[in-house]
Amino acid sequence: LDVLGGKSRREARWAVYGRALAVLPGSYKLWVRYLKERIAYAELLHPDDAGRCKVAVVFEQALVRLHKMPVIWEMYARWILDQRRWSLVRPLLNRALQSLAVTQHHRVWKIFLEFGEVCECPQTTVRVLRRYSRIDRTGGAELLFDSLVQSQQYDDAVEVMTKALLNPEFTGKSRNRDQLWREVIKVGVSHPREVFCVSIEDLLRRGIRSAKAEVGELWIMLGQYFMHRGAFERCRDVYEEAMSEVQTVRDFALIYDAYAKLEEEMVTLKLSRRGTGPSLERENAEIEMLLARLERLTERRPLLLSSVVLRQNPHNVREWLKRVDLFLSRHDLEKAVTTFTESLDAVDPWKSTNGRPHDLWIAFARLYEDNGDIESARRILDTAWSQPEKFRGPQDLASLYGDYIETEIKRGEIERARAILTRVTQEPPVKKRRVIATSGHAVAALGAGAGHVEVHYDYTKDPPAAKAWRSPLLWALLLDFVESFGSIDEIRGVYNRMIQLKIATPLMILDATEFLWQRKYFEAAFQLFERSLKLFDWPSVFAIWLRYLERFCSRFEGEKLERTRDLFEQVINEAPRDFKWVGVFYLIYARVEENYGLTSNCLNIYQRAVEACPFRSERPGYYRLCIAKAAELRGITFTRPLFELALEDAQLDRDTILEFAKRYATVEEHLGEIDRARAIFGHAAVWADPRGPPDSTGNKYWRAWKEFEILHGSEDTAREMQRVRRSVTARFANVYLTVARPRAEVEDITPSGRVTLEILERQVEKGGTSETGNPEKRELEPSQTRAAEEVQLDVDDSDGEVESFTDEAKDVEPSGGTVSSPTASRKRALEVVEKEVPEAVFGGLNRSDIDSDAAPPVQEGALARLRRKRAKDGT
Repeated sequence: LDVLGGKSRREARWAVYGRALAVLPGSYKLWVRYLKERIAYAELLHPDDAGRCKVAVVFEQALVRLHKMPVIWEMYARWILDQRRWSLVRPLLNRALQSLAVTQHHRVWKIFLEFGEVCECPQTTVRVLRRYSRIDRTGGAELLFDSLVQSQQYDDAVEVMTKALLNPEFTGKSRNRDQLWREVIKVGVSHPREVFCVSIEDLLRRGIRSAKAEVGELWIMLGQYFMHRGAFERCRDVYEEAMSEVQTVRDFALIYDAYAKLEEEMVTLKLSRRGTGPSLERENAEIEMLLARLERLTERRPLLLSSVVLRQNPHNVREWLKRVDLFLSRHDLEKAVTTFTESLDAVDPWKSTNGRPHDLWIAFARLYEDNGDIESARRILDTAWSQPEKFRGPQDLASLYGDYIETEIKRGEIERARAILTRVTQEPPVKKRRVIATSGHAVAALGAGAGHVEVHYDYTKDPPAAKAWRSPLLWALLLDFVESFGSIDEIRGVYNRMIQLKIATPLMILDATEFLWQRKYFEAAFQLFERSLKLFDWPSVFAIWLRYLERFCSRFEGEKLERTRDLFEQVINEAPRDFKWVGVFYLIYARVEENYGLTSNCLNIYQRAVEACPFRSERPGYYRLCIAKAAELRGITFTRPLFELALEDAQLDRDTILEFAKRYATVEEHLGEIDRARAIFGHAAVWADPRGPPDSTGNKYWRAWKEFEILHGSEDTAREMQRVRRSVTARFANVYLTVARPRAEVEDITPSGRVTLEILERQVEKGGTSETGNPEKRELEPSQTRAAEEVQLDVDDSDGEVESFTDEAKDVEPSGGTVSSPTASRKRALEVVEKEVPEAVFGGLNRSDIDSDAAPPVQEGALARLRRKRAKDGT
C-alpha cells in the first residue's frame, strides 16, 4: 500500500485492500483505512455518480464482519447523513441500535438527534424525540417540549412537560424545574384555546400556593389567561383576589399596574368602537362604568397597599395608625373603630415595631374623645389598665395613664384625676396560684391521680406591665398633682412613700428638699437628705451630697463646725478613689475651714486633695491652688514643703516639674537664698532636655538658669551649670552604651525612680570621657554616631555660651559672695587665669610637636615605609 501511493494507482490500491481483507476479514484497521479512502474519493465525485453508491456497498461488506464496532456505524451514518438521503438514515440508525450494546447507544443517539434537527419533516423530528425521551428522561423531555412548541403542537407540549414535572426526580439540563414550569404556564396562557390536556388555572393556583416569593407574576399570568379567553370579569376577580392575598409590596405593584392597564385598555377599546344610533346611550353608560371602576381602583390604592404592609407585618404600630388616618380622611368612622379593634388584637407587644402598643390605646381613646364620647374613651383606658399583658413593660402602661390623667386635668376633672392617680399608684393584690409537683411514673391531676403529689402556694411572677404602679412617671405626675392641689402633709407623705418603695430618683429628692427648704422645714430637709444618701450609689448620689453640704453650710455658717467636719469626712471616705469630681468636696471643705475653721486644717485639706486626685492632668492645678493658699494664709516660706512635694511627685510630667522648679527657684531668689535657688536649678535640670526647639520647656528652663547665673553667679558656677548641661545632654542623647547594666549602676538610682546628677557624673566617668584618662575606644552604630556628633555640637555651643557669659557676668564676685547692682558690677572686669592643659588631653601625641611651628614631615611612600619596618624588625 505504501508503494502504490498516489491518485493514479487508486484502483490498484483498492485491489490490494480487497485481497488483504479476503485474507484478514476481521482486521479493524484495514477496514477503517479502506473506508476512509473510499469516502475521500467519493466526496470528489458528482452527487449522482455511481461511485458514491459503491461506498455504501463497502460499508455493508464491513458491517458483515464488524457489526459490533460503533465507529463503523458512525462513519456509515454520517456518510448517509451528509448525502441527505433521509429515507436511509432512520433504518440504518435503527440497525445500529439493534446491533450495538446498550452502553454504546448514546453514540448512535447523538447522530439520531442531529438527524432530527436537520431533517425537513417536523413529524419525523417529533417521533425521534419521543423515542429519545424514553431513554433520557431529563434532557429528552425538555428537547421534545421545545420541538413541540416550535411545531405549534401546544397541547402535546404542555402534556409532555406536565407529565415530566410530576416526577419529583425530574431535572432539566439547561433549565431548572421552576423555569420549565413557568414555560409550560406561558404556553398555556398564550394559547388557552389550544390546550385541553390540563387545566391551566389549576396549575397556576397550585404554583401560587407552593411559591414562597414573587407570586405577582403568576397572578398576572392567571389574569391574562382569562383575558385571552375573553372572560374579563373573571380576570378582574383574579386581580382583586391577588391584591387581597399578596404579601410583598413588589407583587402588589405588579398586580396593581396590570389591573390598571386592563381597565385603561377596556376604556380605550370601548371608545374606539363607539358607534352612533340607538346603541350610543348604552355604550356611553358602559364607558362611564369603566371609568368609575378605574377611578375607584385609584382611590383604593392606599388602603390596598396598607393591607399588604400589615399582612407582611401585623405588628407594625405606625402602619395601623396610618390606616386609621386613611379611614378618617374619608369620614368613615365605623371602619376606623373596626381598624382599632383589629389592631389591638393583632399586635403582639413583644413583636411590635415602629411604635408601642400603648400608642394604639391612646389614639383609640382620643378618637372617641374628639367625637364627644368621653365615657367610651374612659372605658377604653380602664380596659387597658385591666389588661397588663397587652403591654411590653411598665413604662408603656404608665405612659398610657399619664396621658389619661393629663386629659382629665385639662377638662377640669380634678377629683377624677386624683382618684385615678390614687388607684394606679396602689400596689395590686398578688394572686395565689396552685403549683403541682408530681413524682412517679404516672402524671398526677389536681386532687387525684397516682404518684406522690405535693400541692403548695407560690407567688408567680406577674407580667412586666403589672409593675406600672411603681413607674417614676406616674409618681412624678402624682407629685406635681399634690404640689398643685394638695397640702404639705400630703406632699411629705408622697415623698416618704416613694423613698420607702425605693422608686425615688435623685432629681425627685432634690426637688423634695428644695420644696421643704423654701417652706422653712430645715430639719425635715436634712432628714430627707440623710435618708436619700442610703438609697443611691455613686455617682448618682453626688448631686445629693453636693446640695446637702451646700445647704448645711449656708444654714449654720460655722455654728456646728464639728458636725460639718464629720459630713465632709464621711463623703470623702465614701467617694470612690477614681471618681472624677471628688476634688470638689475637698475644695468646699477647705473653704469652710478657711472661713470658719483653722488655717492649718485648710492647708492640710488642700494637701489631701492633691494626694487624692485620681487624674494626672489635674494634679498640677491642685498643686498651684495649694501653693497659692499657703502663701496667702501662712506666708511665702510655708510654700517650700509643697514645692518639694511637687518636685518629688512621680505622677507629674517633665514639663510640670520644670515649671514648679522655676517657680521654686524664683521664690528663693526673692527671699535672697541664692544658693538654695541654684541647688533647685541643679536638682531639676535632670528633666530639662536642651536639644529641643528654642521655645521648648527644656530650653526655657536653661535660659532661666543662665539669666539667674548672670545676675547672681560667678565663672565657677557658670562652668558648673555648663557641666551639668553637658551631662544632661549626654543622658538624653544616649551616647554611653552598655551591653549589660552593672549592678552598682542600678543601685545608684533613687527609690523614687529619679536619676540624680551624681549618678550622671558617674556614668560619664564610666563611659570613658574622664579628664585624666585616655578616651575609651568603642565602635558605635550610625545612629549613635549621629547622636554623639549632636552632643559634641552642644558642647561646643555651650563653650561659646561660657565665653559670652564671662563677658556679661562682670558683676559677680569670684567667691560667689555678695552681689552688687547690675549697672555697677558690669563695669568691673574679671581676671581670667590661664591654666595649663593636662597632658592626658593629647593622648599619644607629643605636645612639643603640636606647639612647635616646624613644617610637617614629608609623607613617605609605600616602599620607604616597608624598608623602615624591616630595619626596625632586624630582618
